[in-house]
Amino acid sequence: MRKLPRSKNDLFYIINKIGFGLLRGIFRYPFFKFGSSIPILGRNIKFLSSKKIDFGRLVVLSSNGYFDACCQKGIKLEDGVTIREFFWIQCRSGLNKIGKGLHIKSNTYIGPFSKIGIG
Repeated sequence: MRKLPRSKNDLFYIINKIGFGLLRGIFRYPFFKFGSSIPILGRNIKFLSSKKIDFGRLVVLSSNGYFDACCQKGIKLEDGVTIREFFWIQCRSGLNKIGKGLHIKSNTYIGPFSKIGIG
């Protein structure tokens, strides 16, 4: 399970690594699924159908990602999920049949340049 920073050095490391991603998460929080936790968001992340995304605690989405949650059951990211830079999650391809949904379990790490298609 991801740990919270325990010292100033830990906090400075996180700020240097992801910037002020928690603030971006707070500003976008009203646009996510009701009851969702506040995610830590990197720069340049685009969301489609963000009301269908349910974030667990301490979810980190690094920079330059695309998140299309236009699916039947929505997307759930459990506690401690990390998705690195330049990710692409797409639940639908154009006007084709939409996917059922996506559920990523706790403490999952998805590396940089990952692509996940559900449709």
